[in-house]
Amino acid sequence: KNHVELSEQGVPLAPVPGELTEERAQEAIRRNYHHLDPVPIDGDLTAKEEVGMFRKLSLVNHSMYPNVGRVFFDDVGVVRATKVIEAGTEITDNYVDTCMPHKDRQQRLQSNHGMDDEGPLPEDAPGDLVERLHSRRHEATALLESRATREQGFEELVRVTNEAAECPTQDPAFTDLFAALGRCAMMFGRDEMALQAYAMGMELCSLREEFGLRTVVLTARMAILAKTAKRPEAEPIADLAKQHFEICFGGGEENFKKANPAL
Repeated sequence: KNHVELSEQGVPLAPVPGELTEERAQEAIRRNYHHLDPVPIDGDLTAKEEVGMFRKLSLVNHSMYPNVGRVFFDDVGVVRATKVIEAGTEITDNYVDTCMPHKDRQQRLQSNHGMDDEGPLPEDAPGDLVERLHSRRHEATALLESRATREQGFEELVRVTNEAAECPTQDPAFTDLFAALGRCAMMFGRDEMALQAYAMGMELCSLREEFGLRTVVLTARMAILAKTAKRPEAEPIADLAKQHFEICFGGGEENFKKANPAL
């Protein structure tokens, strides 16, 4: 064939010159696929190894400070504004996790999209520090798997997050450090520490994307913890979780309850 016929819902689109070879197909998929992230349940995001091709979503340009978020309901992709978008402002999405370290962003964007990262950005901490802290987080998390070394892993996570907190540059890449401490602190019944860790994670991941999948996860975890521990701030935290869920997924109170049965 001299061209490739494309269609969406039975409507022919403009032909693409050239033969559709396996190499061209792989290139098109790599540059345009989307991970079909499921709706988090009780703040738990179970990753699904599913991807999809969404032609119109692929037309939205990339930014590390996006003004929309994308969510998926089975095979339907939805883009929702996550902030007020003034007339004439370009709609932008993020092609990579906004909490990804600069080095990883650069590699992913070059590999998948043939483009350079916008960074280093003002929030990017020194790369060697970020890499070292994440390496220590993985080691500490591994220690949590054994009862004999669980306390050691907890103490190491405390040291790792303390070092991150002392860094002059508060990098969104530190979000996972504090999220890991939050989970670990809950394991040890340290509710106050867990809430503080999740709150710090929220503060960090919101630096580039105020409302997104990560903020939905973290606010839900905070709300469930506050309710379970009968904290006085349980109600306002639950309201915060509802706000983030509504902005990202919509559907009102009913959908929020379905996604958060523990609340």
